[in-house]
Amino acid sequence: MLLLTLACGRAERERARDEAILRNQLASMRVAIAAYAKTHGHGPAALHDAMPSVPVDPLTRSATTWRLTTEERVQVDDFTQSDVAARPIAIIAVRSGAAGRDSEGRRYSEY
Repeated sequence: MLLLTLACGRAERERARDEAILRNQLASMRVAIAAYAKTHGHGPAALHDAMPSVPVDPLTRSATTWRLTTEERVQVDDFTQSDVAARPIAIIAVRSGAAGRDSEGRRYSEY
């Protein structure tokens, strides 16, 4: 029973640590996206454009599971020309791609 109690306490501490790391990583990525947008007049097309190294989501253990919100700049000509070139897409927000909820019941995808 004591081992189970110790294991549960350790798991809770690791979860709290991972949630704190996730919040810090999201904050730094959002700062990098905002700085890129301020400098270039639009958001980056990829996270690598805004920061040299994309962090690993501590919950999914992957740097490729981040959920990106993007905007595509559309012009009136896009609807009138038949030979439309691809418009740049800009990242405007980033969230965790982890499933589940944190210790307070909030979805990780809402971070």
